[in-house]
Amino acid sequence: MDARSSSLVTTYGNRVWVFAPLPQVFRLPTWEEFVPAHLSQLDEVGPRKALKILAHLASRHPEERLTFLCFEADRRECRRGLLSEWWIERKLLIKVPELHSSIYGTA
Repeated sequence: MDARSSSLVTTYGNRVWVFAPLPQVFRLPTWEEFVPAHLSQLDEVGPRKALKILAHLASRHPEERLTFLCFEADRRECRRGLLSEWWIERKLLIKVPELHSSIYGTA
């Protein structure tokens, strides 16, 4: 893939990796180990930079919605849920609604 970098974020196509767990964090064996390690990583980004990144992405794609994707069914035990619920909603005070499979007609 073609890597592009701006002063805010490195992207591959339309994918942004700054909010994704680092490989060593992603490989931690338990959720109890993963959560504090990933939150620490997100705290290094910080709320101000995160908001700038999200605003930058939104300005590049004004007709699109920003979406965080993950495969886990339970938002309480997935990195997308951790990012959305704990970090963005509590640190940035931005509500991140959950999309359910019924939206796509695959309930």
